[in-house]
Amino acid sequence: MKLIIFFTVFFSAFSLAADIHCSHCKKKISGQYLMSSSKKPYCSKTCFSSTLPRCSVCKRNITGNYKRAGNKAFCSAKCYSTILPKCSLCVSPITKSFKIDGSHYCTNCIKRDRCFACNHPFVKGFTIPDKRKYCKACSTKIIFNVASAERIYKKAAVIHEKLMGVKGVAIPPLKFVDMKTMTGTSDHAHHGGMSLRGYYREIKLETETVDQNDRVVGRSVKKTGEFIYLLNGLEEDSILVTAIHELTHDWLSDYYPGIKVADLWIEEGFCQYVSYVYCSQLKLAKYKSKIEGATDEVYGKGFKFYFKKFGANNIKGALKWMVEQKYHIKPPLGAKRKN
Repeated sequence: MKLIIFFTVFFSAFSLAADIHCSHCKKKISGQYLMSSSKKPYCSKTCFSSTLPRCSVCKRNITGNYKRAGNKAFCSAKCYSTILPKCSLCVSPITKSFKIDGSHYCTNCIKRDRCFACNHPFVKGFTIPDKRKYCKACSTKIIFNVASAERIYKKAAVIHEKLMGVKGVAIPPLKFVDMKTMTGTSDHAHHGGMSLRGYYREIKLETETVDQNDRVVGRSVKKTGEFIYLLNGLEEDSILVTAIHELTHDWLSDYYPGIKVADLWIEEGFCQYVSYVYCSQLKLAKYKSKIEGATDEVYGKGFKFYFKKFGANNIKGALKWMVEQKYHIKPPLGAKRKN
């Protein structure tokens, strides 16, 4: 909101003093004259009024208190309210605005229930069994159908292959689930308010070889299964962006296994970076902005590292850096991520 300054316009009447000229018409004043608050003389109310600020809305000269916003003056609260943004929900003028994806909301409406899909407050909507709430506008956009999710997932796999330049060893099976199942099967922690909308799950079998004296003489680890979980009840673009992030985890597991024992922000940041490149190419401003705006110490920190070091679209450069860090080499057996 622009700076608002309050002004008062007033004048006083004086008797004639010697050789005084009107500040507006420049004529010599005879008889009584008017003196403004800035000590300028005027021969008449007409001349004085012509110097007064004019309301930017009703165009009347302002003679009392008024507000100024930038280079515009307003004679009353009513006139001033015409330039204020309107709440996208209740349509009332707002002096304190909360902005979500280009829409403005007043202090009352911003407290209403938020749609899980679009994050905007709403009046009319619905709640699904896992307690997520949606606005009426999103009811035709969100996806619960498994067949539709499979189609989107396959589309994401094709896009991901183009982004990375190399296809993953195998596309993990998709599990399209509700929030209860998602949170119940994931061991992922939430970071900085990030909403869990998908995750990559890798199942490994670790075996030990022992000698006749029961001493361990060898260890081996074999990947026996993998899945990608995606949350239902989201728009197609949101599912795509999430799928690309999770497919990147799978891809890294195949080609850069060493990253699995690096700091978590290094892996999550790269997955965010790949999703960001896709959002940039498709001009998905809403999702691009969410990636840019993350401030947590895992997703936000990680993305900002790659963006600052490699620019807005340089996946190859980031992968070259990973080779320099030796992330393409399998970590020693038993090695674990520190955080």
